[in-house]
Amino acid sequence: MTINNNRFDFIPLTHILLACTITTILSAVAIFHNLVLILTILYGATILFFMFKKKYTQCFIWLICALFSTQAYLTVQRDLKKFQEHASFLQTPCIVKGVILQKQASDLHKEQTTLLLQTFNIYNKAAGVIKASKKIVLLMPSKRAQKFLEGQTLTIFKAMLSQPKPDEEYRTYLIKEGIWATAFITSERIFINNGDNRSWFAQSSTLFAQFLHRSTINLFNPLFLGKREKTITNLSIQHQSLYWGIVHHMARSGIHLVTLFGLFMGLFHYARIKHFYRYLICGILMFGYLEISIPSLSFLRALSMIMIQIIGKMHKFQYSSVHALTLTTLFTVSYNPWCILFLDFQLSFGITAVIIWLFQRKWAKTVAFAPKIIIPS
Repeated sequence: MTINNNRFDFIPLTHILLACTITTILSAVAIFHNLVLILTILYGATILFFMFKKKYTQCFIWLICALFSTQAYLTVQRDLKKFQEHASFLQTPCIVKGVILQKQASDLHKEQTTLLLQTFNIYNKAAGVIKASKKIVLLMPSKRAQKFLEGQTLTIFKAMLSQPKPDEEYRTYLIKEGIWATAFITSERIFINNGDNRSWFAQSSTLFAQFLHRSTINLFNPLFLGKREKTITNLSIQHQSLYWGIVHHMARSGIHLVTLFGLFMGLFHYARIKHFYRYLICGILMFGYLEISIPSLSFLRALSMIMIQIIGKMHKFQYSSVHALTLTTLFTVSYNPWCILFLDFQLSFGITAVIIWLFQRKWAKTVAFAPKIIIPS
């Protein structure tokens, strides 16, 4: 199909999304290998070539690809700047005040607990005050961390904050997770704010845990909340699950969310709930589950694809798993390009792409998003 004397060719949405996704991923790889100049030259030469050939559609697509690649580059530079700023607060005693976001225990090698702290402010006598919110990982002996609960506000005195060296891979992981520094807490004085100002969910979880056996909690937390503790008890449960051939249930990922989504949709179907409200309620439940759990990358991928399906069904669009995956990948890489360097992204998105490709090749035909006109892609 051609329009305006072959100057504007119609290209299916599937091809546009695939082009943007692939070029953005390749651009992120080039950015991490310091090939930004070559990348800029390639984009500029390609756009000029299509303009010279008067292929304005291809030129427009490459402009969109360049826009997403630019977003990925700006995100990388922003994250590096945020990680490297306030270097004067490192390796010096600081007063840190913040709220505990996550708590994870480990007793495999030595009894140690990890706290993820969202800071309110960081004070140093020589450097001043950091009022910007930052994430800090605190490592401390498990005996000392027993009294700390998620949602509590702590004030830590004389905390020595540090960052990994530039050539260490752990530094890349911290940047990806948005963590600014780490600290090992041994004898530092820690003050817990008076009163229990934790969230309603944190208080409810503590109350709920009092009625459960410890072994039940070790099964409930990783399966439903994504909270895995590296303890001997949890390791024993994993070995027992491996013996019975059900160890896959401990790998909380997108399949758990998909199963939950299918269960809710089945219940709503038999309850005779209207089509629109069925998807609306399910979307609210999915976001509620996200709020109370610790999401992994595969969990977020599945949630994003499900929400695209819900929005499409509510507006009576034709749903395409290829479109959902490419949109999810595109925005994931644009928002956090660092994730492409890690195995969870590569396996989650890669295996999902292979499954969708095999399914589409065998059973289905991809169609472009359109409320009334279905266009083969």
